[in-house]
Amino acid sequence: MGDRYSGDDQLQRYLEPAIRATRRGADITSRLLSFSRRQPLSPTLINIGQMLKDSLELLSSSLPDNITIRINNTPSELQPFADPGRLEDALVNLVFNARDAMPEGGEISFTTQSIAVQHRLIMDELVTPGNYCEICISDTGTGFSDQALQQCFEPFFTSKSNGAGSGLGLSMVYGFVKQSKGYISIQNAAHRGATITLLLPAKAAREERLNDHPGAQENTLKQEGKLVCLVEDDPDVRSVVRQQLIDLGFDVIDTHSAEEARRLIPLLPELHALVSDVMLPGNLNGIELADWLHQQHNRCRIILISGYSYQQSGDKPINPAFLLLSKPFGIAELKKAFHDSEKRYAGLD
Repeated sequence: MGDRYSGDDQLQRYLEPAIRATRRGADITSRLLSFSRRQPLSPTLINIGQMLKDSLELLSSSLPDNITIRINNTPSELQPFADPGRLEDALVNLVFNARDAMPEGGEISFTTQSIAVQHRLIMDELVTPGNYCEICISDTGTGFSDQALQQCFEPFFTSKSNGAGSGLGLSMVYGFVKQSKGYISIQNAAHRGATITLLLPAKAAREERLNDHPGAQENTLKQEGKLVCLVEDDPDVRSVVRQQLIDLGFDVIDTHSAEEARRLIPLLPELHALVSDVMLPGNLNGIELADWLHQQHNRCRIILISGYSYQQSGDKPINPAFLLLSKPFGIAELKKAFHDSEKRYAGLD
């Protein structure tokens, strides 16, 4: 309604508080899913230096003038392999926690380096030997109390008074790190402040990024009249996503199960894309349907949607040709997903 009646100011006054409340609820749910390691992730190689630079620009307007940020990034051929959006969320949460610990101002510093763990190393647990990217976030604030050091990763635990904190920031960071097969530790500095260290798996950077492929330029999406198969078992969600696809210019055929979609798809030779939920009723889930379709028709764009981690369906990794879109999403996120899928297919050619 907000999108369709954006010119009705009186209606917007009623809609906007409801939308804000819903988004807050979705954010809390997402953070709890993160803590329980059930959030959907799309891991990829990350240019950590560029991410820190971009994050600093994002945060500059949210920090008071008496707080400065310093970045010390050691360039390396190894880059962290994680979900870039979730990592940025984690870094922003840590910066805001550091800001709150420095009411009179101070300094926040990021230090990154690649390390090879070969000997016994203990953080929140024993670290598995391998290559990692180490990200240290230090501040000159008040540090953590003994109780906070014991309980800081628990959902809804907060040391902030008068309901100032949700108690989900550090638990979200913890869940993201563990779901990414990483490690985390928190230490108070000897003099003042605290340091939070993230250890994320790292891999050698590829010479060519999918998104930098010459065929993946910012071309306009030519989707008008193209056919999309939508698979979603929740009728309310299916109705909303169907309308979003129609508003983007697609023709849509929808179904509630992967088995029915598998029967329909051979009858749709002009199928342009599949948009499918991951968790579906029956013996076939969305990932298995996408794998089958990709083998049959590897030029079909495939976007998987989920509010949960795909690891619930097994540990088999998602094909890099598929794009994973987290619920809930609006039409802008769906449009971007189609745009990114076009770039991804161009890069895989």
